[in-house]
Amino acid sequence: MRASVVLDCLGPDALVTFWEAALGYQIVDRADGYPIPAPVDSEPPGPILILQPVAEPKSGKNRMHIDVHPDDASAHVHELERLGAVRKGAPTAA
Repeated sequence: MRASVVLDCLGPDALVTFWEAALGYQIVDRADGYPIPAPVDSEPPGPILILQPVAEPKSGKNRMHIDVHPDDASAHVHELERLGAVRKGAPTAA
């Protein structure tokens, strides 16, 4: 069995590049126009993401987040910031 995580978003095509880089995923399918990034075969298993377009903007705090654990955190953070990520607090010790 495999789990999928559905992320509601206003612009899934704009976000898919970020999630591919953040998780090391690649698009494996498009279901009804939803981009579906999933782990690359050589990577450890992880959930499939479904970026579901919604009409309404987010209101309030996200109730779900995805933790990532890259081998080179500094380089990974730099790449995600290049793609538009913004730091929201001081880094914590691992």
